[in-house]
Amino acid sequence: MFDEMQQILHQLKHDTRVVPEEIIFCNVISFYGRARLLEHALQVFDEMSSFNVQRTVKSFNTLLNAMLTCGKLDRMKDLFQIMEKYVSPDACSYNILMHGCVVSRRLEDAWKVFDEMLKRKLQPTLVTFGTLIYGLCLELRVDEALKLKEDMMRVYNVKPDGQVFASLIKGLCAVGELSLALGFKEEIVRNKIELDAGIYSTLINALFKAGRKNEVPGILKEMKERGCKPNSVTYN
Repeated sequence: MFDEMQQILHQLKHDTRVVPEEIIFCNVISFYGRARLLEHALQVFDEMSSFNVQRTVKSFNTLLNAMLTCGKLDRMKDLFQIMEKYVSPDACSYNILMHGCVVSRRLEDAWKVFDEMLKRKLQPTLVTFGTLIYGLCLELRVDEALKLKEDMMRVYNVKPDGQVFASLIKGLCAVGELSLALGFKEEIVRNKIELDAGIYSTLINALFKAGRKNEVPGILKEMKERGCKPNSVTYN
């Protein structure tokens, strides 16, 4: 109902009793991004000043994310350069740009963004490391991903979450390091991190490929005991 949403924004612009907040426009930009209507998102972003709303780093990040959703990495880089004239990019800004580099399979560019983040003395977050580890595993650079996992804990005091472990397990299975992948599953259990069907499905697939099908019933039993429902991928 985008036409109706625009009517509400038009009404808001002419209602002097209401002072709109930035979050309204962030939501609208996000909705347009998810609908792949980037030009509409840009228009709303440009019109924010006419509502007497100041654009902070949150607005810029929302637009960056909309561009990411639409797969427009080059436009993300252009916006990032413009952004620095108005606001200081935060860790979230760099994470979004890094994610764009990774999904575009430009991992070296993602590392450059990470280096720039450190130069700005911004603290990397769990999302930062999760994005880089995902990218490394995607390229089957698993040894580097494992080293980064150790560094994120030892150097930056950031604990890995289920998403980080999922990337590592998938990468390890892809390069035939099944025993190490199963070891990570045990580490997840020890750290009381929730295991999802995706991780179990990856392990089941790897066990079949390795000729270890006799271990699959045990994995399915463990899933049931942990209250993790198999999905269609697991059954396939």
